[in-house]
Amino acid sequence: LTIASIYILENNVDLAIPYLKKGIELKSGESAYILFQVLNEKNDSSCLEYLDIACNLDFIEACYTKAEMISDVNEQISLLQRAIRLPEAMYSLGQIFLLKKDHINYTEALRLFKQAAKLGIQDSYFFLGNIYLHGLGVKPNSIEAARYFKLGSESADCLNNLGILYLNGNGIKQSNKDAFRCFQKAANKGLLDGKYN
Repeated sequence: LTIASIYILENNVDLAIPYLKKGIELKSGESAYILFQVLNEKNDSSCLEYLDIACNLDFIEACYTKAEMISDVNEQISLLQRAIRLPEAMYSLGQIFLLKKDHINYTEALRLFKQAAKLGIQDSYFFLGNIYLHGLGVKPNSIEAARYFKLGSESADCLNNLGILYLNGNGIKQSNKDAFRCFQKAANKGLLDGKYN
């Protein structure tokens, strides 16, 4: 794998391929995943074979990548559970448990979003805020919703929702000035709703 990595860094990917294949023979999921990436960059359709190999060798980045590429929700769940150590996998699995009709599990979604947020996935705060705002599996709590929207204030969606809470004095002290500031920031981040609030 080290030799292959050197060749890849030097843009000699064709020289790296035999070393990656040798790594696969030695049951390296990482080698299979890197080969998937190399072949994918070259638009080589055989890349998916190596993604499957990496998944079968339980390389978590491969499991996450494949889950994001497929539409079968049950298979997505299985792959994301295998990749659950990745914050991105926690976040994606949380979305499934929150939004996919036949797979709703609010308690698990809440747990996964909290964990993903602690590990740096900022978009988790938007979902956490909405879970508390709308009482999805928990008692509605606009104060807690406002707290999460504030924590996620890098997100235009969080800023917009926080602005609505300020405007209505819901879970936070009513303030037209703070509402306007949030809407303006959301609009500056590209959220059209922020322009019209």
